[in-house]
Amino acid sequence: MCRYQKSNFIERFPKRNRRQLNLVVLLVPIVLAASFGADAAELTFVDSIRVDGKLVRVDAQVQFDSLVRPIRGRDSRDIDRQMFAAFSDGSTRVSLEMLAGMGRGPLEGSRWSEWTGQHDFAQSISLQQQLKVFKSNALRRNGWRASAGGQVLFIAQQLGGLDIQQIPDSVIGFISQGSDQDWSAVTYERYSNGIETDTIPMVAGRDVVFASALQLGVGFIHRKGLSIQICGGAFLNWQKSSRLQLQSPEIDGVPWRLLPLDAKRILPLMSIEVGQNCFEFSDWQFSIQGSFKWMPESLQNCWFGFGVSAATKSSSRGNLAR
Repeated sequence: MCRYQKSNFIERFPKRNRRQLNLVVLLVPIVLAASFGADAAELTFVDSIRVDGKLVRVDAQVQFDSLVRPIRGRDSRDIDRQMFAAFSDGSTRVSLEMLAGMGRGPLEGSRWSEWTGQHDFAQSISLQQQLKVFKSNALRRNGWRASAGGQVLFIAQQLGGLDIQQIPDSVIGFISQGSDQDWSAVTYERYSNGIETDTIPMVAGRDVVFASALQLGVGFIHRKGLSIQICGGAFLNWQKSSRLQLQSPEIDGVPWRLLPLDAKRILPLMSIEVGQNCFEFSDWQFSIQGSFKWMPESLQNCWFGFGVSAATKSSSRGNLAR
């Protein structure tokens, strides 16, 4: 009996060890998995770097720029860069001109020069910048290049005039300047014993009027140096000016009236220039040109002149400024 119990105890002991061993084997993977999961979660949410084989945690934050950049802003910057490049590559020209007035302006009938023998004169200086070159195969085949540009002008007009204090009260009209007579005022006075008429010579003066102008235009230049330029814009007189409307002698008529032009009025301007390149020196091209300027609302509306100009060479070779 005692032998049987001893044998039974010996047999149950190994079974208990085997159950403990199985429990340890089951728990070890669970513990390792939990530890790995915790490390993985920690590595997922915490930034880290490895230094000399050791993992170092870094408390860092990343902020993303969620602002949407407008396409218009990028396009405007590109346009500005293109305009600056075109402005830098374009030619710059400086011109000096002498002009003579050939129009009648607001006058009815004869021009001021036909009445007085006195012509209007002007001097101008201009600065012109090439802005864009046109690429036209048709023009290139015929030897022409075309471009667009802007021009700033400063004009000193010397307009013929008259001090109205010279005009006598009894004037009935004027006699125009001729080959055998001077410009004169005709007076008429009635007395109890008759009528008296007389002529009084008139002395013309000049009024200097300064003006500035801004124009945009297109130009064409031939490979042989001939150039044509057409511009349009506006100008501004800085002083008040006036012109006299004169009439031929007539009893009970209106011998003269004043036609004023206020200062700082913006008036239209159009000009045409035809020029020819003469020679080149260093990076400059020198040319001569004839010009026509049309100012429809000015006291002198038609100017003809000639001038000289110097222009830098354009790297784009579409030289409006010659």
